[in-house]
Amino acid sequence: MNRTGIVSKVRETLNHKSTQACATVGAVLATGTAAASDSGGTGGVTIPGSDGAASDAFSAIQSSAADMISNAWPVAIAVTGGFILLKLGKRAMRSAT
Repeated sequence: MNRTGIVSKVRETLNHKSTQACATVGAVLATGTAAASDSGGTGGVTIPGSDGAASDAFSAIQSSAADMISNAWPVAIAVTGGFILLKLGKRAMRSAT
């Protein structure tokens, strides 16, 4: 496959993916707009998972992510310090020879 064929294949794939993304966003916006325009009376539109389960799930994910980040800081500091020490060691060895 030549360069033109590859470029056209990538272009087709991107167009397809962007069309899918726009359709998904449009559906989400339509659902949100319908839910927002509901006056709270009977016969309104309900969003699936609006009972608070999604909110609870996101809260659980947020707390798990915060725990992981707090556990990752010591590792990140140790790795960065190690790279700095390696760089300084290499510089000292180079200047000694």
